[in-house]
Amino acid sequence: MYSYSIEENVATIKMHKEALGGEDAMYFAEVIKKLPPEVETLILDMSQLELMNSSGIGMLAKTSVDLKSRNITLELINVNPNIMHLLEITQLNKIFTVI
Repeated sequence: MYSYSIEENVATIKMHKEALGGEDAMYFAEVIKKLPPEVETLILDMSQLELMNSSGIGMLAKTSVDLKSRNITLELINVNPNIMHLLEITQLNKIFTVI
């Protein structure tokens, strides 16, 4: 469901068109859980992400907590203006590294 790649110590996951939680969030959590121990940075490529609801925000927040406990840095890239506005409203732009 999610395409991802790993080069050296950096994993990149390409987000879907929508982040709405549910079964999709459970699959995403499994992908995060299975990241190899050598990964130091996770990049979420949001270039295709157009729609995110509160469950999608929760999915990002949980991912952030899970990664911090494993000393993995989370970076968001290619965030479109609508999603960026949502991150600003929720003040998650202060928590996430947005590039």
